[in-house]
Amino acid sequence: MMDDWLQGHPGDMLGRLLPGLTGIVALYIDLLPLPSAAPDAAMPSLLVCVVFYWTIYRPDLLGIFWIFALAMLLDGIAGLPLGLSAFAFLVARNLLMPRERFLATTSFIVIWASFVIAATAVLGLRWIVACIWFGHLFELRPVVLELALTVAVYPLAGYVLSSTRDFLPKASHVSGS
Repeated sequence: MMDDWLQGHPGDMLGRLLPGLTGIVALYIDLLPLPSAAPDAAMPSLLVCVVFYWTIYRPDLLGIFWIFALAMLLDGIAGLPLGLSAFAFLVARNLLMPRERFLATTSFIVIWASFVIAATAVLGLRWIVACIWFGHLFELRPVVLELALTVAVYPLAGYVLSSTRDFLPKASHVSGS
């Protein structure tokens, strides 16, 4: 497997890292502090957008290792129970994977509707597990607002991510590349 990463043009190696790097950028933006005038304001989860997008279009380049590492970083930096986000992301990824070839070739409306389901699963599962973990029923309104903002921002995030696909190495076994 490591030989696959080392073979080919150096640009291909950088291209293989691109989905993971977009995940790091999304994680960084997700963790930026909010302006002091709105410390409790909800923000969209760009990492959910990135993980969904690459799970459909290039799951070979943003595999479970990347998703696990990004989610563990999110949990650790955000002060969440370690593994909470990783669990939610990996469950959602496993639900998407059987449909990845279909989604990679379907209309944007179907993809966006699928994103609504996946984002609801990730954010809802994180909320449920956090409530169980802490033994406290957290307010649902902030999660619903985060979900609405995440769903609203997905078309722009998807557009930006699609503009990077030309830099990825070609893979004959993955749909949509």
